Amino acid sequence: MNFSQPTPHVARRLSLTTLPLGILPIAFVLGLFVQGLFVQGLFVQGLFVQSVGAAEFHLVEETVRGAWIGEADGALHILTDEGKKRTFERNDLLWIDWSVEVPKKHAKRVIRERERFLEERRKIARKLIQSLERSGVEERPSLIAKFDGFDEAQSLHAFSGGLDSRAEHVRELSFGRLATFQSEAAVVPFIRVYLKSSDPAYAARALEQAKQMDPDLTRRIFEFVSMSAPMPYRVKSVETLGALGDRAALPSLVRVLHSVGIDIRATVARTKSIDEVPVNLGGITQAAQNVTIDLPQLELIEINSSLRVPVEALRRLEAVTSQALHTLSGESHGTNVGAWAKMVREAAQAAQAAQAEKAEKSEKAVAAPKKQGD
Repeated sequence: MNFSQPTPHVARRLSLTTLPLGILPIAFVLGLFVQGLFVQGLFVQGLFVQSVGAAEFHLVEETVRGAWIGEADGALHILTDEGKKRTFERNDLLWIDWSVEVPKKHAKRVIRERERFLEERRKIARKLIQSLERSGVEERPSLIAKFDGFDEAQSLHAFSGGLDSRAEHVRELSFGRLATFQSEAAVVPFIRVYLKSSDPAYAARALEQAKQMDPDLTRRIFEFVSMSAPMPYRVKSVETLGALGDRAALPSLVRVLHSVGIDIRATVARTKSIDEVPVNLGGITQAAQNVTIDLPQLELIEINSSLRVPVEALRRLEAVTSQALHTLSGESHGTNVGAWAKMVREAAQAAQAAQAEKAEKSEKAVAAPKKQGD
């Protein structure tokens, strides 16, 4: 039997790297701190349904031309060239020819149908999680078995929410299932748990899982959070970047140090502004009753997220960033952004020179046997 698996062709690998650079930090922060999930539908609308692939589905008794919509519980859902919805069992499918194009008149509808289908599946998955939270021990096996009919895109949000469940069996199920996912999006919920959980052991376990799944992506997410989140999460992300030991984080840490330095200078500049405030001291004479005193403005500053951050918090971020830079580089430049930037630049130049030298030696090694043969 010549069977072609349709899902990988259509359900593209959910990827953080394909998101616009300006959207990812905002989306991530919103997902972490507003919804508790990655932005609802962002992956679906931006990635999962971008491709409007069509195919020729060769079944046991017929051949159907149409566009892939989705799969659920062993049933394949398509939109035919005639614009009709069709469902058939996977067991009836012999093979698929993906070279067929979708009629232009149906292209937009295909995307809408995929979004609608996926959202419906996600709602069912979330309801299953809720049912599992309320279930007794005897009911759980049958409920858990139902998740086998969901793919990663359909169940990711449900399991992400399940990581925060009060029910331990739901947390453990969600943790275990997400750990098996291949999509990059599955890393995000573990980092959210690490940043927000009040249970140190659970947080540490989540971080280890994220690192195991994709250490490079884990580092990059912490880099984004260190620039684009409420202050406690920025501080924790910077500290984590230092602990991860990946020197690739050095440029991002220098940017954090530069940014927080600007914020601190702006704050200090504001504290130099003095307000004259009349105060009634309750004295006998009119002059004694109304005395003008100098009152410095409170040390607060507004940043991009519209949060108001006390200068002490900014100093804390500056300190941990400097420490993380020292930990990763072994050098000590304090809060001197220029010195750190020079170090990073020189390290990059040295790495490029070493790579060029290695390539040159490799070329010479390949060329040497040829000359001997001549």
